[in-house]
Amino acid sequence: MNPEGTLNQLKEASPEGKLPSSYGVYFKNTLVALCHALEDHILQTSTKHSEEKPLVLVTFQKGKWYLQEADRYQEIAQSSRNIVISAVLDSGLSKHPTSQLENVSLVNLETTDSLVNEWNLIILAPSYRAMVLCHESSDE
Repeated sequence: MNPEGTLNQLKEASPEGKLPSSYGVYFKNTLVALCHALEDHILQTSTKHSEEKPLVLVTFQKGKWYLQEADRYQEIAQSSRNIVISAVLDSGLSKHPTSQLENVSLVNLETTDSLVNEWNLIILAPSYRAMVLCHESSDE
């Protein structure tokens, strides 16, 4: 595990020095379904009161993965207070209409950043919180 990676930092910050019991190895399609379910919850519980809308932090490994989800994130942005999207800004990511929305911020990751090997979704709302932290398995 990358020493600078989010999961390793979580492990180091834990009082026991280990990852939570919910940590495991999952197939990518399972994680996509989990993230879509969490995103669907945002869409289904949409409110007009901005103080009740969630803050969404999401990391895509590559801009092309974001572009596959960009239209969906346009809907999510309408139901969110703010969205912060981190990715290597390739494939025209910054030019997509969703990226131009007032409540959407882009964080350009350098190709050497440890986050480029991760895929994360963090949702912070007044009434609930959810977090999925993923990193690609290596052959190490």
